[in-house]
Amino acid sequence: MSGSKIPKPGDISTDNIIKPSFDELSEEHHQAYEAYKKKREEEEMDRFLANFNKDHQGYDRYDER
Repeated sequence: MSGSKIPKPGDISTDNIIKPSFDELSEEHHQAYEAYKKKREEEEMDRFLANFNKDHQGYDRYDER
């Protein structure tokens, strides 16, 4: 073991913890975010489209729920 000590959680100042910018993230994390964003957008579109119905004549109608 090295001679360095691991600080206790109470000894770590949150002032020393900073969030990286998106540009500082790795390509792997960029891709993970893009996949996450795409999934969220698809889920939001599904929820939005669930408010509409199409009748037999092809007219869209808003379903107030």
